[in-house]
Amino acid sequence: MKSSSRGTDAAISAAVLAGVNKSTLKSTLKNQSSEIEEIIGANLALGQAIGVSGTPGFVIGEELIPGALGIEAFEAKIAQQRAK
Repeated sequence: MKSSSRGTDAAISAAVLAGVNKSTLKSTLKNQSSEIEEIIGANLALGQAIGVSGTPGFVIGEELIPGALGIEAFEAKIAQQRAK
């Protein structure tokens, strides 16, 4: 999020920095593009159906949290749900 780089090349570079094999990733993107697009479309539809209009957005238990949370608040929300 701190980077101003955008697009496929930037995403691939970020994935490689996270430990993803670059050639495997490129192959998957090429060979499974229709499946990937289907999954993304389903996720977008689900987000719209439950009221998520941007990122980040979280669902913790039955609560929709539209926006960023600090780690302490995030952990507290999860703990509240686990305690139920």
